[in-house]
Amino acid sequence: MFKVNKKVSRDIIQNTNSIHVGEIQVSGCNYYVKPDDDKMELIGYSLACLSSLPAILYRSIHVRNKNYSISRDMRQQYFFLLAEELMGNIRYIPEILEKLRKLDFYNEELEHQLYQMYFFDFLFLNNDRYPRNFGFYRDNSKWNLILFDHMRLFDVSYPLALRYNPNNFLETELLSAYYKDFLEFYYNMSDDVQEKIRKMYEIYNPLEVESIINKINPEKRNTFMNIYQNHYEKVGIILNRGVKYGR
Repeated sequence: MFKVNKKVSRDIIQNTNSIHVGEIQVSGCNYYVKPDDDKMELIGYSLACLSSLPAILYRSIHVRNKNYSISRDMRQQYFFLLAEELMGNIRYIPEILEKLRKLDFYNEELEHQLYQMYFFDFLFLNNDRYPRNFGFYRDNSKWNLILFDHMRLFDVSYPLALRYNPNNFLETELLSAYYKDFLEFYYNMSDDVQEKIRKMYEIYNPLEVESIINKINPEKRNTFMNIYQNHYEKVGIILNRGVKYGR
């Protein structure tokens, strides 16, 4: 979609005395820079690309013993709308879906992408994908959903209840409720979307995920894979149950 090359990285470093979270302008272009010690943004972007799920490109740079992520302002490349501007600050997935269906540019493929985004975050234990962390862009006449901000991937400590049915999270074990909630939502997907989800699951097998993590941040490979391996197997059981019993 766009490139954040080495020259841009070098110019950002040269034009900045100290880097904090925020917007920086270099050669007439706006870039967003934030601390990212574990290179989570680049990992998230690379994982999304594996299943062709649109995601904003991140580049990781190392400045004064710290890692930072850089992304470019989408509005300078495409007609871009932040989901929060259209939907408000909501987190419950059925409400987001209802708002999506009322958008002027709604189409069925956008809904499919929302389901795929939902599954992506479920699979990688990211519960921070509310409307401030995804948006929509128009490429020629086609609208697409696009993801950004993946800082909470592989995070089992974060309150998982925020994006799902609150009634399910009265249980003591949050992860058990997490699986239960996804299973209920999965039953309501159409057959073709269920098939897309199952294909995504196969793409994100532990060997592929480990390869991406190892390439970007080998120091975190064992930490993230210990979380992912067990979770991946449980998700497989859920998907098989969904196929077997239907909606």
